[in-house]
Amino acid sequence: VLGWAELFLERYQDASRHFGRGIAISRHSGHFYVLPHLLLGQGQLAYWRGPLDRAITLSEEAEEIARLIDSRDLLGFALGARGVALAWADGQASAKRAVDLAEQAVATIPPESAWWARTVATFRGVAMLLGGDPQGCLSALTAAGGDTLAFAQPSLRPIYLEMLAVASAMSGDHAKARECSEQAEAEA
Repeated sequence: VLGWAELFLERYQDASRHFGRGIAISRHSGHFYVLPHLLLGQGQLAYWRGPLDRAITLSEEAEEIARLIDSRDLLGFALGARGVALAWADGQASAKRAVDLAEQAVATIPPESAWWARTVATFRGVAMLLGGDPQGCLSALTAAGGDTLAFAQPSLRPIYLEMLAVASAMSGDHAKARECSEQAEAEA
């Protein structure tokens, strides 16, 4: 948990150190049920800071373990994380695969797992936008967080508002694009 908190507080070196220590302890002690959380945290760090191929590799490893321990929430997060990292890494070349992974993620997580479901829905929106589908992005993001993304994770809300701004502009709704961009700037 400490690594995740440090990640969202932008204390990247501390987060990396704590994720690394947690992974080593989990592997050494055999507490593999904790490992996907740590791998996905380190993967998110690589997603934000690079390299993206590391984010993809870590999400694949987390996916494998999530399948073995039968955790639908972790499996969905791992699929979505890989999809969005793939979309950024390869752009149009991997757009379909990235969106497919994100859609698998959404379908994997039970609706009662609200935070997990919203998180992977935002991954889906990002993958759709990077794949050239701004309308799909708008639908996915607003389904995840409401029209103003009020239900989105607060620490990530400015990023998703910017995605809404880009998708709105690409869809021709420049007033909505400006509104979302200004809101993102105010909240950042």
